[in-house]
Amino acid sequence: MSYIMRTQGRVDNRNNYEYKSLNREKRQRELLRVTRENQAVLQRILNRKPEYHRSQWQKDWENNLKFMDSISAYPRTGGTRKKTRKLRQPHPGMMTKAEKMRLKVSTVLRLRDEQRCGISNDALVTREYIQ
Repeated sequence: MSYIMRTQGRVDNRNNYEYKSLNREKRQRELLRVTRENQAVLQRILNRKPEYHRSQWQKDWENNLKFMDSISAYPRTGGTRKKTRKLRQPHPGMMTKAEKMRLKVSTVLRLRDEQRCGISNDALVTREYIQ
């Protein structure tokens, strides 16, 4: 038993058959040709100098800002205002019943607050997801 464990044993059932294809050489030649073409394209791309200059873009942007400042009625804030992000409402079919109720309640509360502030209902654009 130890001899069989140390060696392969007496039965040799290995399958040393190689898959033989009639067009294997042709496929290998085609692969080499495509690889050489890809390498040539890569070298052409890497050797190319960029046509866009970041410094020129920066100068153009500064000139555009000057033009915008000169024609605008109000001064630019310079990004001092706090940006608000609009939250995307999920599709009604993907909402649970509780989420639909929360949306309806929040819409009603928002409308009530806006009416107190004197905003007309005509100016409001609301989405009613409740059917």
